[in-house]
This record gives sequence, structure tokens and C-alpha cells, in this order.
Amino acid sequence: MAKLEKKLSIFGGLIGLGIVALIFLTVHTTNQLKTSAGEFLALVGQGQFEQAIEIAAGNFQEIISVEQLENLLTEVPEFDTENVKWTDHKIQKTEDGTEAVLYGVSQTEEGELTIKLFLKKEEGEWKVMGVFFPEIGWEQTSFLEESANAIPPEGEEIFVLAKKTLDLLTAGIDSGDYTALYKAAAEPVKITSSPGKFKEVFDAFVDVNPEFADASVMQIEVDEKLAVAENGVITITGRFISEDEKYEFEIEYGFTEGEWKMFHASVKEPVAEAL
Repeated sequence: MAKLEKKLSIFGGLIGLGIVALIFLTVHTTNQLKTSAGEFLALVGQGQFEQAIEIAAGNFQEIISVEQLENLLTEVPEFDTENVKWTDHKIQKTEDGTEAVLYGVSQTEEGELTIKLFLKKEEGEWKVMGVFFPEIGWEQTSFLEESANAIPPEGEEIFVLAKKTLDLLTAGIDSGDYTALYKAAAEPVKITSSPGKFKEVFDAFVDVNPEFADASVMQIEVDEKLAVAENGVITITGRFISEDEKYEFEIEYGFTEGEWKMFHASVKEPVAEAL
């Protein structure tokens, strides 16, 4: 009996050490996220946009210019970039590696500002790959100022625009690689998303709707009329049609860099018809 108690005692000690190690790793990771986020925001606050981009993740460097980052920040209420209160974080494994979302708040003259930083682990270090201010919304971005002044597509142009996006989507479903769809999206999407996130969303949809794995061979029907919002965003709707089901889709586009680019796309599960 004494030997058994001794083994349990040692085992209990190992469990205790395991819990301490887990807590240490969690705290260490959180501190790393906060440090990387703090360094990035500090450079932004000092107007050193080029240096901020240099310490960011590779995909951020590829798609965001100094001018674009500066323009984004001019639309945000002034806040103390070195005194952000970080409130929560989430870490997940994706097709692109280990990624995290860090949530924070800061006070401005207009009230509380929510900050979401998207980070990715590259070469053992957390690096910023996206920044988003939920309260600001699309309506106040220069991205949509272009949309409001653009001429919406008409007639056959609507079908061509939707078909281009849907072809990239179905190619991603077929291959498992959504890089082409990601690259064709508007800059705001690239800042807050990744090919891996696209894959997670549509893989989950196909898991629930296995037939949609064959979307590339389904008939596509695009509605002739599109919706135009006050901010200039256009919405194209239509459906994928198989022998048994219809999958309604909705794609929103904004006008940027001289063309209409997707910044939201969704496909709905088929709804059973009433008997």
C-alpha cells in the first residue's frame, strides 16, 4: 500500500508540474503576442510606416504599401498606440501555419476604440499580418469612396464579374488551394484574411453539403439585376444548380485599383421546398 501511495504522490507531482508548464507557456505566448503587437503599433504611432511593414508578416508586406497603411490610420480616431489594453486572444492552427487574433481597446476623444490585430508565427516569431477596427466599418474607408464614384456593371458585365469570382472559388474547392481567390480579393479582405481561412470556411461548408464538392461542374445562374448600396458596394446574387439542389450565392464587390473586387462571398445551404 505504501508503494502505491508513493507512486500516486510522484504522479500527482508530475501533473502539478504539467499544469505549471502549461500556464507558463500560455502566459509566455500571450506576452509574445502583446510584444509584437506593441512594437508594430508603436512604429505606426511614430509615423514610421515603412519600419512597421518591415517587421510585419510576409503576406502583409506583399499586399500593403506604406501609403495604404498610412491612409488606413488617417481614418481612425487618434489613439495612444503605446497604451492599448489587450483584453483577449485566440490562437489556431491553419493551413498557413499558426495564427492568432489579439483583441484590445484604447480610449479616444470619441470614446472607446476596439482593435483587432491578426498575427502569424513566422520563423518562431509572432508578426502582424492584419489590423482591423470594427467600429470604423467599411463605410468610412477610402476603399468605399472609390466605390461610391464608380459606375456599376450592367448586363453581361454582371455575369462576367460573378463568373470570374465563382471560377476561382470552385477551383479552390477542387484543389484545396484558395490562393488565387485570395489574391483577387479587395485589399481590406487581404488584411484580415488568408487562403487558409478561405479553405476553413468552404471546407466546412462542403463537409455539411458533400454535393457542393462538385460545384465546378454545376450550372451557374446569375441574376440580371444587382443591388447597389448607398456606399457604392454592389451585390450580385445567383445560384449553383445541380440535379437535386440549388445553392444560392451572394457576392459583394467594392471598386478599388480600377476594378471591382470581391470583399465578401457566401453560399447558402439549400432550403427544402414546402410540400
